Amino acid sequence: MSSTQTISVWQRAGIRWEMHRYGPGPAGAHPRHVHETYQIGYSPDFDGEYWYRGEHVAVPQGSVHIIHPGEVHAPRDPRPRPAPVRFPTAFVDPSLLQEARPRSTGPFGSLPWLPPVIRDAELSLRFLRLMRASRAEGALQASSMLRGFFATLIRRYGTGERRRKAGDEHSAVQQVRDYLHAHWMAPVTLGELGELVGLHPHYLARVFRQEVGLPPYRYLTQLRVQEAARRLAQGEDIATVALATGFSDQPHLTRHFKRLIGVTPGQYQSASA
Repeated sequence: MSSTQTISVWQRAGIRWEMHRYGPGPAGAHPRHVHETYQIGYSPDFDGEYWYRGEHVAVPQGSVHIIHPGEVHAPRDPRPRPAPVRFPTAFVDPSLLQEARPRSTGPFGSLPWLPPVIRDAELSLRFLRLMRASRAEGALQASSMLRGFFATLIRRYGTGERRRKAGDEHSAVQQVRDYLHAHWMAPVTLGELGELVGLHPHYLARVFRQEVGLPPYRYLTQLRVQEAARRLAQGEDIATVALATGFSDQPHLTRHFKRLIGVTPGQYQSASA
């Protein structure tokens, strides 16, 4: 989003944290992308905006913002940045929220649906405390704070089902999404996906893009980049990660990683605690 972007990366209690920092400058934007995790962030310094589920969602300063797993989204600045800004973000495996879900809000182990923007001063403060504890406290203390935060988040704002848009998730599109998530390492072709669901490849690509927000090949690339980020944060060798996540070589990974994450794999790994 900006040539002045820097990043810090760390992991604690099963969560990967990223702290993105941007210097003053013109409004920027990230390309559309997707995560297999919940993305929970906070905007302490600046108003933000997301393209999410077919519309632009304002993220006021001081609010918590949440992206559901598998949802294509794209953050952007609604205006130029007059001063340095920070965007702390937690990438949370869905299983952690399933485990934290109070039984009163739905069946144990079900996947909670959460609104994209939450304006709750007390919850925002708890998110910041959780972020700080994830760097300073022991694993047990961080895990305890984590469970408490998620339980409160779900009790106050979670619902039992995903809120679908009209015509959302055509059955063929959902089948293709499930296949890509299960076979992200495989050299998948559009023709194979068309055969899988019994649709002409070009028609499938058009329907997939209309409903998901990305064509299938870019959706698959997103999954591979996110898996690469997870492995890099754990200290794995960049060239090894590139091949293990379906890229032809390290430059191939670097090109897509820089476009989607904003920094190179080497910079990302160097920023990992």
